[in-house]
Amino acid sequence: MRGKRSLSVFILGIAALGCSQPAPPAEAPPVEEPVAQHQGQWMIKAEVAESCSCNVTCPCLFGSPSTHEYCRGSRLVRIEEGRFGDVRLDGFNVVATFSMGEWVRYYVDDKASPEQAEAASQLISAVFPSIAGWGVESSQTAAVNVEQSDSMLSFAVAESEVKMEVMQGKDGKPVRIENLPSFPSLIQYRAIHNRHASSDHEFEYKGTNGFLAKITAADGE
Repeated sequence: MRGKRSLSVFILGIAALGCSQPAPPAEAPPVEEPVAQHQGQWMIKAEVAESCSCNVTCPCLFGSPSTHEYCRGSRLVRIEEGRFGDVRLDGFNVVATFSMGEWVRYYVDDKASPEQAEAASQLISAVFPSIAGWGVESSQTAAVNVEQSDSMLSFAVAESEVKMEVMQGKDGKPVRIENLPSFPSLIQYRAIHNRHASSDHEFEYKGTNGFLAKITAADGE
């Protein structure tokens, strides 16, 4: 009986030693990226309208210096389809009023929730990083009014207003510029007025540059 017990203890000891040996390293499971990151952080399909203080046609669009030592204006982004992260922004309007290289203010459609307003600001900064790089002074919700016909386009928020008319070519059709570095195609406009008045900034221009273009872009493309 004693011999059997000793044998049992010996066997248990061997088993214990086997259990104490480090197990071979398991193969690490693949790291799954978040869905939003895998699909890209943002995407946009939009119509972009702008008027600035430069002469027609704005040399900044070609990467050349502005007409004056400054370029001031407002840009309307009418988001047909868009998102930032998981926040959908289809149908929202955003106005960016700016002084190139100095400041920009965002006015986001007042129908946006706080989460959508923040996402819309981040989307515009991502799509147009050079504008955001000038320094975003403020981002606020506002009523964005837009009117458009075959020959005219106007948009306004409480502090900024743009009204511009299509420039026609010899055949009576709108003047178009193709294959720009910034936009694949644009329709040339001339400003009837382009003005801004806030507690910190004020400007007004007439007869200056304006354009209308479409953009489709996504993060990583």
